[in-house]
Amino acid sequence: DDVKAHDAPAPGMGFDCCGTPTSTNGTWTEFAEANNPGGFNEYTLPPGDYESFQSLNNLIGCPLNGEWTIIVTDLWASDNGWIFQWSIDFDPSLYPALETYQPQFLDFEWKNTPSIFEYSADSLSIMASPQNAGTASYNFTVFDDYGCAHDTSVSITVLPFSHPDCYNCSEILNPAPDTVICEGEPVTLDVSTGNSSETVVSFEAVPQEPFGNANYPPASPFESVINVNSISPGTLADPASQIVSACINIQTNWNDDLDIFLEAPSGQLLELSTRNGGSSDNYTNTCFTPTATIPITAGTGPFTGDFQPEGSWNALQGATINGNWTLRVSDRTAPGDVGEVFSWSITFNSSNEVQYSWTGAGLSCNDCPDPVATPASTTTYTVNVTDSYGCTSSDSATIGVVDDIPAPAVTCEQNEDGSLTFSWQPVNGFTQYEVNATLNGTPSGWQGPVTETSYTTGSLSFNDEVLLEVRVFVADNQGCEVAAGSATCISDACTLSASLLDSPVGVSCFGSTDGSATLQSNGGIAPMEYLLNGNPVGNNGVFAGLAGGDYEAVVVDVNGCRDTVLFNISEPDSISLSVQATRLIDCNGAANGELQVTAQGGNGNFSYNWSTTPPTNTATASGLTAGTYGVTVTDSEGCTANASATLTEPPALELDFNITDATCAEFADGAAQAIATGGNGNLTYSWDNGATTSGQVELSAGTHCLTVTDANGCQIEDCVNIGSPPALVIDSIRIRPVLCHGGETGSAAIYLSGGDGSYSYQWNDNLAQISQAATLLSADTYTVVVTDGNGCQLVAEATVPEPDPLAAAFASEDAACKGESSGSATVTATGGATPYAYAWPGGQSTATAPELAAGTYNVTITDANGCTLEASTVIGEPAEEVAATISQGRQGCFGQSGNELTVTASGGTGTAYSYLWSDGQTTATATGLDSIPYFVTVTDGNGCTVVATAIPKDLEPVAFLVIPEPPSCNG
Repeated sequence: DDVKAHDAPAPGMGFDCCGTPTSTNGTWTEFAEANNPGGFNEYTLPPGDYESFQSLNNLIGCPLNGEWTIIVTDLWASDNGWIFQWSIDFDPSLYPALETYQPQFLDFEWKNTPSIFEYSADSLSIMASPQNAGTASYNFTVFDDYGCAHDTSVSITVLPFSHPDCYNCSEILNPAPDTVICEGEPVTLDVSTGNSSETVVSFEAVPQEPFGNANYPPASPFESVINVNSISPGTLADPASQIVSACINIQTNWNDDLDIFLEAPSGQLLELSTRNGGSSDNYTNTCFTPTATIPITAGTGPFTGDFQPEGSWNALQGATINGNWTLRVSDRTAPGDVGEVFSWSITFNSSNEVQYSWTGAGLSCNDCPDPVATPASTTTYTVNVTDSYGCTSSDSATIGVVDDIPAPAVTCEQNEDGSLTFSWQPVNGFTQYEVNATLNGTPSGWQGPVTETSYTTGSLSFNDEVLLEVRVFVADNQGCEVAAGSATCISDACTLSASLLDSPVGVSCFGSTDGSATLQSNGGIAPMEYLLNGNPVGNNGVFAGLAGGDYEAVVVDVNGCRDTVLFNISEPDSISLSVQATRLIDCNGAANGELQVTAQGGNGNFSYNWSTTPPTNTATASGLTAGTYGVTVTDSEGCTANASATLTEPPALELDFNITDATCAEFADGAAQAIATGGNGNLTYSWDNGATTSGQVELSAGTHCLTVTDANGCQIEDCVNIGSPPALVIDSIRIRPVLCHGGETGSAAIYLSGGDGSYSYQWNDNLAQISQAATLLSADTYTVVVTDGNGCQLVAEATVPEPDPLAAAFASEDAACKGESSGSATVTATGGATPYAYAWPGGQSTATAPELAAGTYNVTITDANGCTLEASTVIGEPAEEVAATISQGRQGCFGQSGNELTVTASGGTGTAYSYLWSDGQTTATATGLDSIPYFVTVTDGNGCTVVATAIPKDLEPVAFLVIPEPPSCNG
């Protein structure tokens, strides 16, 4: 294919080639000739190491640090290449010691997309709800403390709702009711639901891919794939009706650069937009739809809304729907511009085709939703339904022909509770029945429909006769009699039963006789007789005044039917108490003792009453001092028991000290010995400095506190004061700075108080001075150690400063003209101590010396401390004086002022000359001059002048000679 001039080459596969001085392959040319002489393909040199064509020794003397440049020249215009990267490797010994580091993450973020609806508190997690099928991508970026960004994408495949793993089968079948007809009558079996068979399914991808001509030129476009699945039908027979839309979101700053195509799974290609929109930017929510009225070629950017694609929808005719659809995007120009393919989607109409399969004779059709049935006899019809999504359903409907419905076969049996149960076999094809029960000759009438195949009658007496008739239920029997089956049974069961009205009431306390129980009878024939443990107790079934134990109660009716009930009257155990000290009193006088009572037996739910002040009403009495305590325990029935216990306490802790003071305020040579008594068990010691012994040495002056703890954790705390002489204190340090930088004229003196008043001094200067004041000091920091008569010491520092060194900077101005005294020099002094004094040759005493000729000038600077500095500067002048020469150019006719003179200047500043002739002309060449003297003044850029004079010469005057010639004859 032809490649347009502005199309960049598509990068292919890169080869690594290195130029090294140690290669054994030779140069590219040498390798080619040695390995395939006469036929080597120079376009496919293998990767590897080669020698350079010129020696690397040519680089000797070149600096290593700086900018290195590689220059690549392609000699043929007909082909292209691609440089992926290049580098220079130096000998490792040339590199400094490398530092290693571990970048620290400073920030992170998820790139926002519309489907993200919640971020976690630490922003590390997101919750998203993709609205369309396809691939949902989420980009996470981390920023480190070097300004670098690291990102990754998380892609999630989202299945369409029509996928078998996601689809919720809806009702695809409306069950047909059982019905009854007369012989030869037709009936319609309609199982259709009336639900819509067409749904819209969208698929979406969010690649968020940066793109431009540099990475996705037309020869190598960006491709984003969406897997379309579970769409029915699977082929595009009519693309304009089966495709709803193809939408894109692309950010670009030049729409005309983009080529955008859509490829079907089977390879058909639809041109969406190529080189449209001119210099406008962005495709934002741009949808290509068959119903759009505006073609994309007629739209203007930014493209937003619905458009017809540049190609025809018919280009996709016959394409496979389910599979990988690909969006292709490329950029034709501007390799430096980068846009983004943010997202795209494709939407289809999916049809749910329902198929029907009927079985049964006499149907008008077997694959339609509503066949007409004309059965000759009672027939059950079955339909199996399947849709495009794999959902299935089935149903049966029985069409009964009235003259053909058989009577059910009925049986009955006696139940233990005195009831009768009638059962019958199902009639094939029918699920509903009606019944008519006749009790001792009295019918109840037909009842139903019922779906069970059994019927039970209760509340019967001896010798009650029950007749039950059963027939198939027909809502409209068309006036025909439906055959019925029947069975008759007589009740002969004893229906008396007995039970406790409520749970027996046990005795309240151990040994009491206040238990009770109530027996009730059901069924049977009154009056009833009740017996308890074989003894008659009347006819009401109430038993009271019972002791704890097991009992047998019997009820008997007039027919001799009886029932027996066994029950137990419960009796609680006697209450037993155990009191224990769950916590002894730790310290003398403390109120932290604890007693606990454990109660067993009785009726449970115990309450407690201790003889404390105030009373304690729990099983545990706490916060107790030493003494004897009693407790009363009561159960839920008011039964009680009593107990008591005694608590004791340890002796009180006491603390005293033996003390030795410190010799100096700053010395830690004091001592203290603790004497502790009382408490419980071994005593431990804890000083405020962390020591754990009873005695302390090397204590500094001041307060030191001790806590003594016994085995129970009881504590006593006291403090002791260690004395000392007053501390050495600096009152002041007086410093005299050095006068001149680098001198030794400084001094330092220390003044202090405290100690015993007698002091000795030791300075650390070069002279090791031992007086209160150290002199002849240079600028530095000095240490002095002061010792009193007790040997107590104080160390202090004194810093002696000095001024900065004197320095001078000049601002000089050269003489304007050679040989003139028009120069000047200004000196600026720094350092030392202000103000400054100046001494120039010739007596100048200010910072500026004016009217200087060319030459070198010295100045002496003296600061306020008398420190001096000599400095010099040079005054220059032009190399040459201004000079001028005059030459005549044009000569005028004699006496007509037509001459020209030209002056040529040199010297001085060498440029910017100006001219003034004696007749007022101001250019280098003066014209229209007479043959008289003229002078011209030439001025250079500094105003230096020179005057030159010249007299122009006219051409010589023209002389005429007249020779008369008379005629030969008169007239």
